[in-house]
Amino acid sequence: MTKQTPKLHAIVLNVRADTDTYSAMPVRIFKAVADFYGIPAIVASTERSGGHLRHVEGTTVRMIHPTRVEGLCSRLADACNVVLIDVPVDLADLEASTPLIDNLRAEARASMVEYHVFTTEGGKLANVLGAGKSPIILGRGFVNRLYDLCFDPLLLLGRDRIPCVQSRPNNYLDQPGRPIASYLDDAYPEPDFFKCWFEGLMDDARKRPVIRSILKLG
Repeated sequence: MTKQTPKLHAIVLNVRADTDTYSAMPVRIFKAVADFYGIPAIVASTERSGGHLRHVEGTTVRMIHPTRVEGLCSRLADACNVVLIDVPVDLADLEASTPLIDNLRAEARASMVEYHVFTTEGGKLANVLGAGKSPIILGRGFVNRLYDLCFDPLLLLGRDRIPCVQSRPNNYLDQPGRPIASYLDDAYPEPDFFKCWFEGLMDDARKRPVIRSILKLG
């Protein structure tokens, strides 16, 4: 049987404050779920040299230069089903970032590709752009908020209060060149059941409607 060629159907932007590196976590979890189901997904960053995302996820993270947005969909059309893009923005100069976001939106629209743009509910960007349930607008469009507990293991560390989980440093999941799913491959000694806890977190992520909808999991 001939292997089916991937066809790009969605661009997903994770917009965050450039100093708020932990808010890149949604991109990492989206990628881990896509890999679990064998869905071709490309991770990219608009940050020079891939920045934080490339540091933690590894050299497969691509860089998208602001001047090369036009034609992005055609270049990636046969390479993946979904492209996940981390977009760090300068909170002190949001206007400088909006053309890039608007251009990515226009590229998706021109290519008839789904376009989704998110920020984490408790991230610095959300706090700056709006309080409470007010809509977040950046550039010419809305930015949806992702519920933190779906994508923020650090919040779960505090909520679950499991000693072997809480004993991890805050940057434990930011080890260089370690995609999120790779932490499931580690051997954890008894009675440390961090792996079991993390498996539960990833299983929960695979059930999230927003992820399943974008990855076309039904």
